[in-house]
Amino acid sequence: MSVFTLFDIGKSGLNASRGGLDVTSHNIANINTKNYSRQDIIISSANPSRTAQGYFGRGVQVDNVVRHVDKFLESQIQQQMQSVGSSTVLDEGMSQLEEIFNEQKGFGLADRLTDFYKAWQEVANNPQALSQRTVLLQNTGRLITAVSKQTETRIKEVLAAKNKEIPTVVVQINKMTAEIAALSKQIVSSEGLSQKEANDLRDKLDGSLKDLNEIVGVETLYDKNTGRLIVNCGQKTLINGDIVNKLEAKLTNEDEYAIVIDDTDITTKIKNGRLAGLLQFSDVINNKVLRDLRRLMASITKETNFVHENGFGLDGSTGNDFFKPLEVGVKDYSSGTNVTSAVITDMKAINLHEYDVRFRSNTEYEIYDRDTEEVIDKGIYQSGAPIEFGGMKVVIENMPIPPNGIGEPKAGDKFLVSPLLHAVRDFQIAVTDPAKIAASSSKEGLPGNNENALHIIDMQNQGVDDLKEATFNDYYNSLIVKVGRLSGERRESAKFEENLLHEMTLKRESVSGVSLDEEAANLIRFQKAFEASARVLNTADKLLDTILSLGK
Repeated sequence: MSVFTLFDIGKSGLNASRGGLDVTSHNIANINTKNYSRQDIIISSANPSRTAQGYFGRGVQVDNVVRHVDKFLESQIQQQMQSVGSSTVLDEGMSQLEEIFNEQKGFGLADRLTDFYKAWQEVANNPQALSQRTVLLQNTGRLITAVSKQTETRIKEVLAAKNKEIPTVVVQINKMTAEIAALSKQIVSSEGLSQKEANDLRDKLDGSLKDLNEIVGVETLYDKNTGRLIVNCGQKTLINGDIVNKLEAKLTNEDEYAIVIDDTDITTKIKNGRLAGLLQFSDVINNKVLRDLRRLMASITKETNFVHENGFGLDGSTGNDFFKPLEVGVKDYSSGTNVTSAVITDMKAINLHEYDVRFRSNTEYEIYDRDTEEVIDKGIYQSGAPIEFGGMKVVIENMPIPPNGIGEPKAGDKFLVSPLLHAVRDFQIAVTDPAKIAASSSKEGLPGNNENALHIIDMQNQGVDDLKEATFNDYYNSLIVKVGRLSGERRESAKFEENLLHEMTLKRESVSGVSLDEEAANLIRFQKAFEASARVLNTADKLLDTILSLGK
């Protein structure tokens, strides 16, 4: 063994201690850095030298710098971020919706509906007076205002505000995926074939994936051979190494978006994250809340008109609708065809269901009842030929395609056909002359009797087929209960998901977080080791001086 070996051993000790001080200082500096994982230096004894006297150590070597991370827990947190993202936006939206249906303020729909029937009772009590009929028209106007302006309009405003976020969120997702792809490429380049992790870059990548999962639920995996990051969303690839496929938000009609990637609609396959919450909220509004509200008003319109048109006014007129009659509404989910006509042919056959005309090919279609979730009819498509079902007639025609082409339907195209779609928007008084209010069931001896007015009053306490035998008031109360229940469920769900994420975050901190007490102890430990290694070098230097002086 040579005295120079002491220099090598001391130098290795200095390097190891300095490395320990670097890592410890790095930990302390990043104690408040989001998503940072505590790092540790891994050291081992250097390979010993073989001598006749045995094996002598040659100091220490630094093997690696590792981060303390539980990969399973990190994966759980990423998944939990998805649930937090969707539950939060649903809680926000349903809370706003619940406020709209707050009847305790005294100007809700329930009070206006009660006033409407009270006014009919006053007409029945004094059928010859115009003043009571005028009050009826005024109360009907208040009912219309409560429904259209104070309820549906506010609901649509909440929906529009949430829908407005969808394209913004999609832009945000595309920006994040581009940054993640660039970061992944940097990691692969930095790590190369060394099998050593780029710790800080890995922390940034994990943090970015958490943020992405909060916006949209994704699946993450790594190519075993190349280490390339692959991120999937809705069974389509978002990121494949440094290749990014962008999402698109396409407006399918006035209040619905489709999420598209590579010309494939993945809207129904997005299950978690804020984007999923926005899409789910739109579905709740359109297919539960608004549809139920519109069904109620359509039923009131339909049943009131049936009775009113059989009665007689003070002027002897009959056959008059009290409310503007229902009309057919259509939503177009196709590109090569459009609906040129949609009318009600038999009001008595209208059951207030909504239907999809679905194309199975460019020549075959089926009629799907959204309420019963059944196919009620099938047919062969001919452009311009009427399609009749449920008391309605629809005409679908191929669209001209400039400059000289003609479009046609394709498999997957559909049209929503509904007598409910405009039931609130078109909820208007058809009778403007008080004398034409049909309170009497007979033309004889005008003003006649009040039997027709009493029939209309009785409707508020009678079950209606279109409302599953519920009365108007009961059906509206069930809608209020539904909104309250949905809001409560979303509120509890949001709290639960937030609490669960908090617990996971605390657990991560116990594994990956930086402890100042521990790092302070490490700082002293590595400092003392550094000083001791320096003394070894100093001792070796003195020994060398002694040896050199012997030759003088």
